Amino acid sequence: LSCIANARKSLSSCGGKRLVDFVSSYGHYRSFSNVYNAEDNWKKHWDLMKEMRERGTIGQTSMTIEAPVDTMGATAISNKENVTKESFRFRALIATMLSPQTRDAQTYAAFNNLEELVTTPTSPSDFTATNLLKIPIDIIEAACKPVSFYKTKAINIHKACERIVESNYRYGGKDNLDMAGIPLEYEDMLSYKGVGSKIAILTFSIAWGKDYGICVDTHVHRIANRLRWVRGVQKKNKNKNNGNVLEEEDIDIIDTDIDTTSAEKTRVELEKLLPREVWGHVNELLVGFGQTICSAKKPLCYACDLHDQCHWYIKKNRTV
Repeated sequence: LSCIANARKSLSSCGGKRLVDFVSSYGHYRSFSNVYNAEDNWKKHWDLMKEMRERGTIGQTSMTIEAPVDTMGATAISNKENVTKESFRFRALIATMLSPQTRDAQTYAAFNNLEELVTTPTSPSDFTATNLLKIPIDIIEAACKPVSFYKTKAINIHKACERIVESNYRYGGKDNLDMAGIPLEYEDMLSYKGVGSKIAILTFSIAWGKDYGICVDTHVHRIANRLRWVRGVQKKNKNKNNGNVLEEEDIDIIDTDIDTTSAEKTRVELEKLLPREVWGHVNELLVGFGQTICSAKKPLCYACDLHDQCHWYIKKNRTV
């Protein structure tokens, strides 16, 4: 996280001229008609984000930057070496149950605490519902302290373990039934206490490779709206105009019949736009991009290969 802060500081000091040149080039003559054309643009945006993520550096500099989701997210937590498929799937569920309204580092810390309760370095596959259920609820609660709402999450995790053990989920052929580790059906997963659509979608995408929707968190919600992949009504910026920067909504490209003011509403619109084969990759790509480049408060627009195609950036820097 410190490297991200240092990169932002360095870029803010050296990227001013590039920003001024860009604004003067576009000025108030810049039309948004080409910027907002989600059906044509999303794949181009996708490829550029993927390229920036794979490059691992800020802009054209040599400064490296790593997204926390790459090493501490639910997918990274699940894909531990030398674990059984049962443990792999259970890891995915617990990681996603810990993650709501929590940074990846805190999720990772809490998961490690839980893992240490039931495993050793030589027995990582012991992380299963059966073994975690043997741990008293107050110990589970203490392990979950790094995450937000840890008491509630601890109770929900304990109840999930009870249901998994009771249900004895198995899958496979008639004569070869293996322990599933988690529910086999999406609707069953949704019935678990503390599991909403976002958790269930991400769990099934990681654990079963099945995409029942797009997992939209704060990063995906923000970036999809900034790039106008969705174009619903947004909350207006309450700040007064700053110099020559326009803050009003661009009514000419807003569809007032669509509401994307929440992550769930953005999810509905994204699933209309994006083909199903990419649904399972949206979260990890955009979350990593949001953690490194397109942050909420101080995005590194100067270093972003998408700035000349970003509706949010162009609007922010358009002159009267």
